[in-house]
Amino acid sequence: AYAYYGQSGGSGLNGTATYSYAVPSNDGGDWWGYAAANIYTNTATVPTMPWRNPLTASEGIMWGRVQDGQTGLYVDDATVAVTGGPTVKTDANGYYVATLVPASGTGTVHSATASKTGLTSQTIANAVVLPGDIVRYDFTLNAPSLAPSGLTATPISSSQINLAWTNNAGNATGNIVSRSTTSGGPYTDIASVAGSATTYSNTGLAANTTYSYVVRATNSFGPSPYSNEASATTAPAVPTPPSIITQPQSQTVIAGQNASFTVAAGGSLPLSYQWRFNGANIAGATTTSFTRFNAQLADAGTYLVLVTNSLGGTSSAPATLTVVLTLTANATEGGTISRNPDQPTYSPNSTVTLTATPDPGFSFTGWSGDASGTTNPLDVLMTTNKTITASFAGASTDLILDNTNAAVTFIGGWQTGSSSTDKYGPDYRFASTVAGGTSNAIYRPNITAPGYYDVYLWYPQGSNRATNAPWSIVYDGGTVNVAVNQTTNGGGWRLIAAAKPFQAGTNGYVQLSNNTGYSGKVVLADAVRFVYVGGIVAAPGITSQPQDQIVAPGGIATFTVTATPSGSGLTYQWRFNGANLPGATNTTYTRPNVQASDAGLYSVVVSNLAGVVTSSSATLTIGVPPSITTQPQSQTVLAGSSALFSVAASGTPAPQYQWRFNGVDLPGAIVSSFTVSPVRAVDAGAYSVLVTNPFGGILSANASLTLATVGAAGDNSAGQILVPPQAANLVALAAGAWHSLALKANGTVLAWGDDSLGQTDLPSGAHISVVPVVAIAAGGYHTLAIRANGTVLAWGANDYGGVIAIAGGTRHSLALKADGTVAAWGDESLGQTDTPPELAGVVAIAAGGSHNLALKSDGTVAAWGDNTDANGIFVGQSVVPAGLANVVAIAAGDYHSLAVRNDGTVVAWGDDSQSQSSVPAGLAGVVAVAAGRAHSLALKTDGTVAAWGANLNGQCDLPVMLTTAVALAAGAYHSLALVDDGTFVPRLFSPAWNSGRFAVLVQTLNRKNYAFEYKSSLAATNWTAISNLEGNAGLRLLSDPGASLSRRFYRVRQWP
Repeated sequence: AYAYYGQSGGSGLNGTATYSYAVPSNDGGDWWGYAAANIYTNTATVPTMPWRNPLTASEGIMWGRVQDGQTGLYVDDATVAVTGGPTVKTDANGYYVATLVPASGTGTVHSATASKTGLTSQTIANAVVLPGDIVRYDFTLNAPSLAPSGLTATPISSSQINLAWTNNAGNATGNIVSRSTTSGGPYTDIASVAGSATTYSNTGLAANTTYSYVVRATNSFGPSPYSNEASATTAPAVPTPPSIITQPQSQTVIAGQNASFTVAAGGSLPLSYQWRFNGANIAGATTTSFTRFNAQLADAGTYLVLVTNSLGGTSSAPATLTVVLTLTANATEGGTISRNPDQPTYSPNSTVTLTATPDPGFSFTGWSGDASGTTNPLDVLMTTNKTITASFAGASTDLILDNTNAAVTFIGGWQTGSSSTDKYGPDYRFASTVAGGTSNAIYRPNITAPGYYDVYLWYPQGSNRATNAPWSIVYDGGTVNVAVNQTTNGGGWRLIAAAKPFQAGTNGYVQLSNNTGYSGKVVLADAVRFVYVGGIVAAPGITSQPQDQIVAPGGIATFTVTATPSGSGLTYQWRFNGANLPGATNTTYTRPNVQASDAGLYSVVVSNLAGVVTSSSATLTIGVPPSITTQPQSQTVLAGSSALFSVAASGTPAPQYQWRFNGVDLPGAIVSSFTVSPVRAVDAGAYSVLVTNPFGGILSANASLTLATVGAAGDNSAGQILVPPQAANLVALAAGAWHSLALKANGTVLAWGDDSLGQTDLPSGAHISVVPVVAIAAGGYHTLAIRANGTVLAWGANDYGGVIAIAGGTRHSLALKADGTVAAWGDESLGQTDTPPELAGVVAIAAGGSHNLALKSDGTVAAWGDNTDANGIFVGQSVVPAGLANVVAIAAGDYHSLAVRNDGTVVAWGDDSQSQSSVPAGLAGVVAVAAGRAHSLALKTDGTVAAWGANLNGQCDLPVMLTTAVALAAGAYHSLALVDDGTFVPRLFSPAWNSGRFAVLVQTLNRKNYAFEYKSSLAATNWTAISNLEGNAGLRLLSDPGASLSRRFYRVRQWP
């Protein structure tokens, strides 16, 4: 326990300072038990402390507690580290730290940091200690950050607002910037910046729009409270001349390819484009992109675009088109070809040297394709794309083994014959055929040039020969069996096996057997020939597949393949949709002047002696500029709901999309549909979409988004739910039996529906055109309005003065005056105009069919008038339920009554023949009600509307998108709801001052709050609050009982 004593002024002390003296603790502790001496100014004259003489002292003490900001518990200092000076003493209870620090006579600004493992530290950066003094500075670890302050918002342009603030947190790791288009929120986080940051630039904003900002500091324990709110309005969009946003880019293409240039420009629409080549206009090139199809050397040069609008023009930077050439060099079997320089492309008129190098055993025989002759090396001048082939030939390897050759072996019963004249050499051998015969003739060549060989036979033919003489060819890696009919095709070389691989040596051979499966014939073995057709190579493989292409009509499509092994006699055959293309036998295939019929699949078959491989198919697609098949549609939606715009477009390749609002691109809106949600007044306007692909672009027609602020449902027999198009900027609604009313912000009235008794015939003359209307009400067959001067205008009735609310029954009217009394007139057949004489302190009124309700300031309800239904049966609509209290809103139907209590629940009584008095179970959060002939409506705090009771005409089927309602009205068989479009601004009427009291009426909406504030001088920085109240969709009385000065300035602030 510690005692503290304070003194202001006094002998030897500074008269502007406050001192707190330390006294010993009552537990007998030493001076370390003293509480802190707190000095609140830097210039105080410090008296002598009990423990040290300030005239000789050179040090002071920082003393205080260490607390965990998350738990509120004090931290044992034995586990706390303090930097900035030695900790010279701690209390035995472990709750205090005392740090000895240097001090001077004028005060030393000192910094100390307290920390503990597992907790965030705190730094006190500006501790001031005088010699001989103990100054209390408490540390709080794990403390949430202090909120920033001094936030300001400065508009920079139509799309940028800059923020600045002061950081107050020493333990912040970051700052969170939040924004709203509504003062007071709700806010949306838009950026996270460093904890040391004190500025932020918000870009990409809408023009002429007010934004409200707050900033929070944050650390590992969460964010601080919000800073003060700062608001700013972006500048209006200013008409601007064209400017280039994205320049066309220089590019290099191969001759025959397409070159496309694109520009992105800003400025006021519409923008016009004209592309130029080497300073001359290109005919028809008037869009944001230009494509040079099938570019040739003559197309190389400088391209730029001139962009113009009504305010001027600008030229893009020039983009250079460079056209280069390709040289395809091929080699036949037996050699290779090289290029110098070896490049993918070449500049026009450059020279490339081709060198043909034959393989061992081969020689170069000449050039073909785009070159001829035998000059080697060959200099090629590049003037167009070229394909050149080097041809090679090898020394012919031709081995013939006659039956007399020592390399031929005969096993079994073979005989020699020579009578046949078509024999090879002097004779031949023959053997009789036998089923299961074992006689074999084996021809085994000695291969000196390994490679692929064609194998031929020579035999004399005859009628006694076998028709299926069984020959076998055994080669490197396999065997092939061939049955030869020796009764025919004899006397010459007959091919029995083509391009079979044989390694060097005698491993390969050809064999004839007499095992034909039958007897009575002979087989003849005469001569076998082996003809070399190529060296040993690997089977082909594709290393680079032909690629898909999209080409504009009239352009050139070129497909290329790369295969291995190189120099291995690869052959190529291109195919289109599986069919061979005549003459397409190179590594590339070019399709000029492509048309729609050329679209399809292109592949190539690559082969050599070792095998065959087929490439994957490349798809050729014919490019088609975009076209719009379904335009976005204009629409009218309720404020607060959603609007979906969509477009359907075709084109090849698939189009890309950019949505626009009033001609300005919408960031991120790049798919075929765009949703506006929730829709506010600033969203109304023209929406369009730019559809593009590499072959062109098209802008859709504008689709208008129109904002509706009235939701209507139910009977329309007299046009009472056909809301007129001029119903915009509304502040109030009312519904009679078969007619409807709306009050605009400018004080004019709209009326529509039943006019059989003149109830929608607005009065003419100065009494309504000069003095604006501030509130409206509709009876069954008549209309009422309060004017700004407090008088009541009744269509066909007399005026009343000093009125702040009105209500209309079937054939009678009520007026609530500023003094809390009620006036009634009209039909009084059922006592509906017999106002109770003791009725006073009324704050709201409601008129039913032939009965009335009055809400009093104490939360109770008074009722008078009829208590029967249309059939004269008692239903008690004027009998207020016993104990009904804490009422904040009322409504009266034809034969039933409604009341809202301050807990958001609804009480109903009277006629329930169509469940109009059966409040839905669980209905809560209600702020206002309305009652029709036999149905009821309730407005909830979230802006939705509940409806129950009679629904034969659909009066309870309100629009599903109704989520931002702020006022209700119920007619006999129809319903109206006013939605918040964000444009309502509270207006003040009938200001009056009397004997130091100022009073004024304010026009309000449900679900809105209002603050009544004043300044005594406009130069003052802050407004002072007088009172706050909730809106009720009518006029509310505001008063200032302290208006005794000569002048005072007032305002009313609305939120959210």
